[in-house]
Amino acid sequence: MSMLDDRTLTQWLLADGGLAVRYRTATELLPAQERVDAAALADELLSSAPVRHWLPLLDRPGGVGHLHSSQPSAFENAMGKLFELGLRAGMPALDEKTAPFRSWLAEKLDAGTGQAGVVGGFYVRLVAGTLARSGYWGEKPVRDALLHTLARLACTAASGSCDIWLRPEECRGFPNACRGKPIIRPEFLFGGKTPLPLIHDLYGLSGLPSETLSAATRSKVRAVVGYVLRPEFQALPDGYGYLSDTAKRQVWAGGWGVYLPGTRGFSLSHRDAAFFVQRLELMAHFSAAARSGWFRSSLQHLEQYRTKDGTYRLPSRYLSEKRTGYYVHGAYMGLGENRRTRHGLEIESTFRVLKIKRLAGVSSVKTCPRSRGLGPQTR
Repeated sequence: MSMLDDRTLTQWLLADGGLAVRYRTATELLPAQERVDAAALADELLSSAPVRHWLPLLDRPGGVGHLHSSQPSAFENAMGKLFELGLRAGMPALDEKTAPFRSWLAEKLDAGTGQAGVVGGFYVRLVAGTLARSGYWGEKPVRDALLHTLARLACTAASGSCDIWLRPEECRGFPNACRGKPIIRPEFLFGGKTPLPLIHDLYGLSGLPSETLSAATRSKVRAVVGYVLRPEFQALPDGYGYLSDTAKRQVWAGGWGVYLPGTRGFSLSHRDAAFFVQRLELMAHFSAAARSGWFRSSLQHLEQYRTKDGTYRLPSRYLSEKRTGYYVHGAYMGLGENRRTRHGLEIESTFRVLKIKRLAGVSSVKTCPRSRGLGPQTR
């Protein structure tokens, strides 16, 4: 068979894909005028074994439990996996499970406690970004939290500085174990005046429909994305360094930066390979990123995994599925296909590449063209 155009590939996914792939293909890849009634597919999806496994993981004593850990039941991981499976705001089952987290966010903002301490703001930014991406951007607490973070990140971008570490002479008084380690300057901490962007911030911004944003807000988003794409920024370690509290003489390892695998070449480590496609899909939402050299080179890299039939078969390490790990590091990328079958990985790979290209406004052809930049969901 010959499947070289988007339409044929999409029809193949609708015919041969599993529930998650079929639902997401119908709702995310088909042109609006061709979209089928997805209600029946949604009902099937919500009753599927993967959803029945992951959705209850959002249940915790007290409503919120742990938000951040490497366990599948952590909010950031369960929500990431449910997003991959196709669950979005407006689905009653998801709305019910996320209600305690949305209430928690509103309470934190009302109490003004979301930005306290050295790590202040991390959990608020994690929850707000995750909820916005899943479609809850219209709720005032989610939008307020995200836009507040955006305003601060725009200040960081305006400064343009990637000189984020204290000098050795500024680290006097720290525990001996901290000697020689990159200690992040206070102004770049989560609660600082110019905080460093978190991956959850970018996920949240990707969920904001551009038509709902003012020109000023769109300008801030472009500035933040431009800052992230700077070679100096991408040269920083993924976790940025260490967070410090000089008063308590405590230090914590940082994390959740916005490193883009491929910016340093495509001899990817196993760790970087796990979230390479995930980060590429994320950045495809932003026109400045879709026009970048990194993005175009990444698409060209994916083209080497195109089959003679026009489908894609990416290395399994690009779409990993683990029992534990962090979603933002690509631990839960499986879409429910049986990887032991001939077409399981091929179906997931083809969906991923088509999704990335649709977001970036690129057509599927034999030779990957230069990105046209603006797509229906870019900003």
